[in-house]
Amino acid sequence: MGVLTHYHLEYDPTVGQVVLKQLWQEESKGIQKVNALIADEKRFIIGGFTEKGQGIIEVWRKVSPPQSEADTSKVVLKENQWG
Repeated sequence: MGVLTHYHLEYDPTVGQVVLKQLWQEESKGIQKVNALIADEKRFIIGGFTEKGQGIIEVWRKVSPPQSEADTSKVVLKENQWG
């Protein structure tokens, strides 16, 4: 299906350009065609259609990592479908 990728963009004055750092990448669980995307600091909400043409919404929210994994970020997928 589709792939979500979270990047950190930062301007590096020594190089004189923007540097991209990939934080995580995860595959969408059921969306065949994306129709809408909403994002804020805590979540991504993606609306679209399944292979069978049914409507689907995926809500991805940021989860705080355990203290031992302080440098990683994780997401949790919660899926809702409507006919």
